[in-house]
Amino acid sequence: MKVLYLSYFSPPHLHAAANRSQRFAQYLARTGCEVQLVREQCTSRFSRQESPACWQHEALIANQAIVSWNIEWLWRRQENVHWGWVIPSLWQCCLHIMANRPDVIMVSCPPFSSSLVGYYLSRWFDLPLVLDFQDGWSRASYFAAGKISCWEKLALKQATKLVVTSQSDWIAYQRLVGEDKVVWIPNSYDFVLDHASKNNTVFTLGYCGTWDSFRRSAKGILCQLAAAPFSFRFINIGDSQPDFVALVEQYALTDSVVMIGQVEKKQGQDVLAQCDALFIQNGPPDRGKKDTHLAAKAVDYVASGRPILAELPEGETLSFLRRYAGKLHEVNIGDPEGYQQQLNALYQQWQQNPQQVYRSSDEFYQAFDARVLASRLYRILNEARA
Repeated sequence: MKVLYLSYFSPPHLHAAANRSQRFAQYLARTGCEVQLVREQCTSRFSRQESPACWQHEALIANQAIVSWNIEWLWRRQENVHWGWVIPSLWQCCLHIMANRPDVIMVSCPPFSSSLVGYYLSRWFDLPLVLDFQDGWSRASYFAAGKISCWEKLALKQATKLVVTSQSDWIAYQRLVGEDKVVWIPNSYDFVLDHASKNNTVFTLGYCGTWDSFRRSAKGILCQLAAAPFSFRFINIGDSQPDFVALVEQYALTDSVVMIGQVEKKQGQDVLAQCDALFIQNGPPDRGKKDTHLAAKAVDYVASGRPILAELPEGETLSFLRRYAGKLHEVNIGDPEGYQQQLNALYQQWQQNPQQVYRSSDEFYQAFDARVLASRLYRILNEARA
């Protein structure tokens, strides 16, 4: 089976979506598929690995990097659409299809402009289209109008199958396009940790991700850590935004907070494996909405076997953690006393048994295994081709 795979965020991009695209492409290639991966050429706007050698051993995957047009400045606010990618990628994909016609087109979103590239290619060349929505478009919980756009309607109508990563999106998009068209394939975990890597001299709490201040803010956790009656270390893996650095200085935590920049996922997991507990946070969704996104880090956190401190609104990610986390401590910035109690409980657990690992259920390890999920995608592509 020949697969034309459009994935704007692919290695050496360090965007959270890049790992999913790489895993899928690798699995498809190893099952005998001929994969042509079209990705965005890394620019200074996004963090990336130091060397693009991540594909050099993937002889079965032909990958082409395309430079987007620099037209984002035309929009007053930053958009998660990246229109400058559309025409360059559309042109190159047309050339590829005419030279080596694929059996199916797969498109990873975001950015959602990629779905329009897939729409036109599918329509012009009469090829089946599979869309992989790693987040909702109009159905998103944050910064979405909630009203489906004409572009989304066109893309969904043209698609043979729509893949989504959360149960909430699965239900929402079934209402839009029908039950038979929507498939749930969540993100997978990358490793299972069955032991503590080392004994830390101080309690170490880890976080992987970025802080954007308006949806994800470190104010709650840093405020509580500053008031903690015990010594600690907080490891932050991800881009250090100015607001985060300012909070660290405001609470006089410079000596306790370790800031590691955005790194390749394997390197980040090696650091998290050294933590005694892991922290996850998200602000409340837009008014009247529920959190419908399953955070990719939540899957990795559960697989790590570490206790999880969760500052989350009601919704998909919190429900997932309640079901699968081996040890979960829920906190709320509206209840500072309860927040401090949960932090103290984590610390006491670590003091009593620093080597304790909290395994999830067998159901989790099977349902979120990368090979199981990639094989499901392979079947979907085969069905679409047929």
